[in-house]
Amino acid sequence: MKAAPEWIMPLRTSETAATPLFLVHPVGGSTMAYLWLADALDDRPCFGVEARGLHQDEHDRTVAQAADEYTTAVRQLGTGGPYALGGWSMGATIAFEIARRLQAAGERIATLALLDPEPGWTEPPPADAREMVAGFVRDMLRQSRAPKEVESLTADVTAGAEGPDPVGSVVERLSRYGLIPRGSEEIVARRIEVFGALGGAHAAYRPVPADLAVTLFSGRSGAEQQRRAWQPLARAGFRQHVLEADHYSLIGPAHAERIGGAIVDALSPAARA
Repeated sequence: MKAAPEWIMPLRTSETAATPLFLVHPVGGSTMAYLWLADALDDRPCFGVEARGLHQDEHDRTVAQAADEYTTAVRQLGTGGPYALGGWSMGATIAFEIARRLQAAGERIATLALLDPEPGWTEPPPADAREMVAGFVRDMLRQSRAPKEVESLTADVTAGAEGPDPVGSVVERLSRYGLIPRGSEEIVARRIEVFGALGGAHAAYRPVPADLAVTLFSGRSGAEQQRRAWQPLARAGFRQHVLEADHYSLIGPAHAERIGGAIVDALSPAARA
């Protein structure tokens, strides 16, 4: 196995020869949200595919560009297949595109798990920089706070972000309110830049059906929209699990065992046969 790029994160290591699971980043670029799921994979290795822009100056500006780069890395790190892929939110879209590329190259896909895969291509991109940074703040806070508190804090943090540097203004307020650690301002500014680039890429993406089988894990409120969006794209099979979760709790500890168990079962020798 070749050395991994710096943006491939080992979320779970293993000495076994089990097929590794590659989990692709959501719009924020980080794969830290997958730690609970990685722990639920028994003794299976798991890698997080992070946004390259978090680790280097070059950004992926389209879903196709990201998928091309990630496919190359996955093939380098894999053991010749079959490949196991997954992703939450926008990460599901990129994982689907990686699977299409692997399949076109003659590789086999063992499982493709899409976690609450919001069809971002059905939504308009942010109207301006202030709307974009508000989306970043809301997404960042929603992973650890109640919805009402998130909306109040987002309004406070983005107030006054009208000037020539809305990103700088928002980062300064996040630091002042104690919502990010002191000294992390430059890192957070980079994360906002990545968030904006990836959000625009998701809105511009147009999916193409593929001869792939997909498994969706959907929260209750988005299940029907996700079924309508994804079922026509999966020509080789479609299965959906609906969980009593919202978009953020679905990827948290309460559902990790169920999702991880389903993925492990799908990768078992009996299922693959």
